[in-house]
Amino acid sequence: MITLLQEIRSHPAIPLHGPEHHMLVPGVILASYRNLGGEVSPEMLRTALRRGQAVPGGWCAFTGACGAALGVGLSFSLLLGANPVKAAERQQVQQITQAVLEDQSAFAAARCCQRDSWLALRKAAELSREYLPIALRADSSLSCTQAHQNRECLGTACPLWEEVSMAFKGSERS
Repeated sequence: MITLLQEIRSHPAIPLHGPEHHMLVPGVILASYRNLGGEVSPEMLRTALRRGQAVPGGWCAFTGACGAALGVGLSFSLLLGANPVKAAERQQVQQITQAVLEDQSAFAAARCCQRDSWLALRKAAELSREYLPIALRADSSLSCTQAHQNRECLGTACPLWEEVSMAFKGSERS
């Protein structure tokens, strides 16, 4: 999933930060699940993208729930067949989203859609082993090349810092 995330994020139409990531994360999850042999219909994918698109920019700070984390929850909701009256599935999806938010909120950090999408996909892969019949994979490394563009970059406090390319190791960021 990480490779697909990087490939899509490298397209010039995808900004450094923005609500596009709220669609990107569920799209990556469902496409990856389908590529691993899971059942994902075109309608499921359209639904995921539509739901992700409904999450506005800045949601992370304005409501306390990152759109990437919600993207994991909505993906698992579709894969598990959750709805508001299915108690067990509803609980599972909420627990999944909560677990992603817990990982993201471990950092006193301003926005970084790359970091939060990466954290969300890694947690989705981990949780998929418990909740899905097919485990997702997020084991590729992510090479951060945006530290110099992100005014709010955490620098060495970022979990991606070790993977920042050598060109940025000597930058002013600390």
